[in-house]
Amino acid sequence: MAKSHNREKMLEDLHFIKEAARRNNNILRNINLLQVIRGVALYTGILIFTFSLGLLWAMNYYGSYPSLPSSLNGVVYLLLGLSLIVLGTIKLNMFLRFARSYQKDITLAKLMQEIYTQSVVMIMVPFLMALIVSVIYFSTAGLTQLIVPIITIFIALLLAAFVAILSLKYMLLYVEWLLLSGLFSLFIADKVHPLVILMLTFGVAMIILYLTAVYSSRAEKRV
Repeated sequence: MAKSHNREKMLEDLHFIKEAARRNNNILRNINLLQVIRGVALYTGILIFTFSLGLLWAMNYYGSYPSLPSSLNGVVYLLLGLSLIVLGTIKLNMFLRFARSYQKDITLAKLMQEIYTQSVVMIMVPFLMALIVSVIYFSTAGLTQLIVPIITIFIALLLAAFVAILSLKYMLLYVEWLLLSGLFSLFIADKVHPLVILMLTFGVAMIILYLTAVYSSRAEKRV
């Protein structure tokens, strides 16, 4: 009787340990994020610079943003939307491909479930709520020039939490640049166009992320 009880207790303990390990074994710790990040970061950085510089040139040519032909506006935002969809699709496919090298039968739905765990959602929700409220406030208060810096700062703080939790050391420089450039942008937002700030913050940050990912990948191969 005692032996049977001990065996059941041991099985319960093993099950508990297995479940704890599964919860802490986030798939992001196991798949090769560097390979995913490299391509996506570079193309996102190029997209930000191309979109921003193109729109700045058009506004300079036509005199102001409201003076832009509606057809040109439509083409620009259509191309931007399509580019974002393509980048998002590429990123998801790369995530899925590398995730399947770790867990062969994983599906897209399962991957999303693995990434957006309860802990991740608990971290994200307060940040996103604060970000949305801040953007609405600045928009209605006539402080639209502060929207890009505020978004940059919130995203930097959110990413800093994930960097610490998942030990993504190669993203430190990227996150630090986002935070510092976002804070700096608060002081120049009245004098500099939001598109220039977008390039300074997210544009440069994406190039930094690409370069650090390339460097980290090469360092891993040398080890």
